[in-house]
Amino acid sequence: MLSVNEYKKSMESTLINVFGCLHGVKQLTLEGFLLQFLAAGNVPERLPTMYNHLKNLTLNINFENLDQLSVALCLCGSSPNLQEINAKVHSTNAASMPHESFWGVQEGFDGLFANLRIVTVNEIIGSKNELCFIEFVLENAPVLEEMNLKIREPVDKAHSRIFRDLMGFRRASPRARIICLGK
Repeated sequence: MLSVNEYKKSMESTLINVFGCLHGVKQLTLEGFLLQFLAAGNVPERLPTMYNHLKNLTLNINFENLDQLSVALCLCGSSPNLQEINAKVHSTNAASMPHESFWGVQEGFDGLFANLRIVTVNEIIGSKNELCFIEFVLENAPVLEEMNLKIREPVDKAHSRIFRDLMGFRRASPRARIICLGK
């Protein structure tokens, strides 16, 4: 009898089935539970077909969910001309366990954000996984111009850790500006 993980890995990729016919898409918005649905089956590092026309990707994402993160990175890795990412966070637990092992293996994505210029992350709460994603983008986006971060809670002294961490992140782009907005 197969375990749940073995069964899931043996399934054909929903992501490949859904995106197989969208080669000319220029802008893509994935909301609701669509990222979780697309994670069903085996999520590849990259799709079999590159989405050369995709310039703008909007996601409603839970950074605590590795399946959703895998789908998001697969889409980014399959979109070499991606210029803008807009993410609305629906994480609910700032004290979640960080997924260092997940982020530690994300090194095989040469050119992942080669043309990425603007990233906006809305409703962040400062979880370790959100900060790992932001750091990952900053380290891998050589032409990034703006990283816009909108914090969910009113900005106070408790958020100084977020700002301190952000300022310490290495940036691939010397022009990258981090803009933090709170309520």
